[in-house]
Amino acid sequence: MATPPTSPQTTPSKSSHKVVSVSLFGSSDFQGVPLSSEYFEVSSTRLGSGAWSDVFAASSLETKQESGLDLLTPPATPTKSTFARNTCFPRGEIYAVKKPASRSAKAVNIAEAKTLTFLHQIKGHEEYLVYFRGIDPTSGHLVLDRYPLSLEDYINQDLNKRAREARTTTLMTILPTLTKHLVTGLAWIHNAGIIHADIKPSNILLEAVFPPSTEPSSTRTSFPYTPLYADFSASLPTHPPTSTTATANDNKDKDNDNDNGNVDANPATAGGTWDFLAPELLTSDPSSSPRPSPRSDIYALGVTLLFLIVGRSPYADAPNVFLRREMARLGKPMQCIYHDERFEAVARGLTAAAARGVDGGGGGGGGVVIAGIKRAVERKAEARVEAGEWADELL
Repeated sequence: MATPPTSPQTTPSKSSHKVVSVSLFGSSDFQGVPLSSEYFEVSSTRLGSGAWSDVFAASSLETKQESGLDLLTPPATPTKSTFARNTCFPRGEIYAVKKPASRSAKAVNIAEAKTLTFLHQIKGHEEYLVYFRGIDPTSGHLVLDRYPLSLEDYINQDLNKRAREARTTTLMTILPTLTKHLVTGLAWIHNAGIIHADIKPSNILLEAVFPPSTEPSSTRTSFPYTPLYADFSASLPTHPPTSTTATANDNKDKDNDNDNGNVDANPATAGGTWDFLAPELLTSDPSSSPRPSPRSDIYALGVTLLFLIVGRSPYADAPNVFLRREMARLGKPMQCIYHDERFEAVARGLTAAAARGVDGGGGGGGGVVIAGIKRAVERKAEARVEAGEWADELL
C-alpha cells in the first residue's frame, strides 16, 4: 500500500469533485493510541476477516484522568498533543480493533493508518468514512468505531429475506439516496487524492440513523443507515509517487516485510475480491496489470450496486470458481444479469417513476441511478462515468 498525501492544495468539498494535486506523507504521520490490556479488553468476537487482518470487538476499560497520551493528530502537519485516556476512550464504549495477521500485515495496517489520518484531516470525513481512532505502532492494531452491520449484511439478513414485491418496493425507495451518498463519498475520496481500490458490499459499513425507525424491519421501506467506506488497506494515492516514496505496488517483491507501511497491497493480486475488480486489473500476467485508478473504483461501486439490486454477485450463476473468475475478467456484469427479474423490476419501477416525475424517480433520482450504474460498469475504463460527474448528475 502506498503512503498517502499530506495535504491537498485545495480543500475537497461536496460541491467540488476535481481531483487535486498532492504531495506525500512522511513515514510517521499517523495518529497513535495505546492498545493493551490496561486500556482495552479485546474480545474473541470476530467482526470480520480479510486478507491482511481480522477485526474484533473491544471495550475500553476505566483509566485515570490525569494520565495522558501523546498523539499525532490532525490537521495538515501532525503535531503532538495530549489527551486524557478516558476522555479519548470513555469507559465501556465498544470499538472495533483490526489486528494484523502477520508482520507484512502489520505494515499494511500502518500504511492504512496514515491514509485514514490524512483523510480525517479533511472536512466531510465523518459523512463518508468509518471513524478512525488511531493505531498502536508497536502491534499495528487499528482502533475504529464499531458499526452494527455492513451493506453485505443488510442485503443478506434483511433485504433478501423480503418477498419479491416488498423487496422491489424497498429498493425503489432506498436506491436513489443510497447511491447518491456512496457516489458523492467516492468523489470526496478521489478529490482528496486517494484511490480506495477494494470497494465491495462488505467494505461499506452502516451507521444507524437516530432516532431509529419504529417500523418493523420486515415492512420498513426507508433506509435507517448512513453508508460509510471502510477498509483502506489496499488504498493508494491518485498520482503515482516519486521514486523516493515508492508505493507498495511499485516495490513489489523488494521489501514485503517492511514495517514502515510499504508492502504489496495490489488488490488484483493480494486480497481483492475478483467479482468487484475492474477487468483491466485482471490480466493473465499480474506483472503487467495496470495500477488501480479512480475508474476502477467506480467500476467496483457499480458492481456493488448491482449486488445490492439483485441480492448477489452478477457472476453467482457460474458453475465453478474458474468460470466465475473468467466472467469477472471479461467485465460484462450487465450481460450476466440481463434476464434477472429482480434487476428488471427495479429498473422498470424507477424508470416509470422518473417518467411521472415522482420522488425517487426523476430529477437526479432513480432514472439517473440506473443509467449511472450502466456507465460505471463499462468494460473500457475510459468509457466509465467519473465519480464527480455522476455525483453532479445525482444532485
